[in-house]
Amino acid sequence: MNAFKKLILGLNLIVCRLDAFLYNFFDSLLILGYSMIIIIFELLQDYAFRPFLLDFSKYFYYLIINLIIVPIILHAFYMVVYIINDAIDSKTGTKKNVDPSFYLLRPIYYFKSSGIIVYMILLYLSYFIFISFVVFPNIAVLAIFFVIIISVLGFLHSIVEKSRRVLTNMLLRLVKYSFLVTIFSFIVFEQYLLTSQFWIFVSLIFPHTIYISKGYLKDHKLKPKRLLLWIAPLPFLASVIGTTIISSLPLLFIKATFFGYFLIVIPAFCISKVSLLVLERHLKNANGINSYYIHLFHLLFAVILLLAEMAIVLSFLGESIKYYFKA
Repeated sequence: MNAFKKLILGLNLIVCRLDAFLYNFFDSLLILGYSMIIIIFELLQDYAFRPFLLDFSKYFYYLIINLIIVPIILHAFYMVVYIINDAIDSKTGTKKNVDPSFYLLRPIYYFKSSGIIVYMILLYLSYFIFISFVVFPNIAVLAIFFVIIISVLGFLHSIVEKSRRVLTNMLLRLVKYSFLVTIFSFIVFEQYLLTSQFWIFVSLIFPHTIYISKGYLKDHKLKPKRLLLWIAPLPFLASVIGTTIISSLPLLFIKATFFGYFLIVIPAFCISKVSLLVLERHLKNANGINSYYIHLFHLLFAVILLLAEMAIVLSFLGESIKYYFKA
């Protein structure tokens, strides 16, 4: 085994799946960046948060640190799904038609013993206890419910027929992303921001989940383009109706959505696509570089670039808020 494979295996013994860790990190940055814009638009209408917004620039590093910490927390909690999937799939041979480089360095596949499963479970429990009961006890109850739900869904995802994995995959993502925004609100703002989180769910989380599930839809011949065409407008219509009912600020959130997509979602999409194209062009025919390595490099560069872009957006928001209050 070469040094690079040893490094990947070693990191997998810490995060279970290195590629999933990077993927969760990228997705979390995308959703949290968008969420920050939606939440700030709501807080501008709340006098209680004016001191925070007036000193927004002073909280720059605090927000950047949390944009790094919260995705790590999410992955640590979500690892139980990967442990369940790998434990079941490695016994049933579910991945026979998948490129082996994508899973052979996962600990459960590599060591092929009951001892490694025990190790991964104990590792997961140590992460869960440390985060939920030592570092952030305010999210402990929420974390327990989250782990129970995703454990059940993760188990179902591994045992159901492939045609039904579309549903379990989407449910897992919806629960994961909703939990992400919720713990971010609790950790950063120490409260549940109902209106903002409802709008974030229907304007980004739901359509984003539909979009990234298109691979499953294509595999099962469900005509994804036609399905997306019918489903895509529904979250926006639901968000307008829902926010009109629970809030007097639907137009504000529509404006926030425009800025969120313009500043975060579209740049993130471009970063992901361009970085993948560049890496494929330069590494595809390189000796010793397989599709899994390209996948890892793509995710790593995408995370770094998106984090840098997030820092620029936060600086821009700080200056914009100052101008807003001066006006």
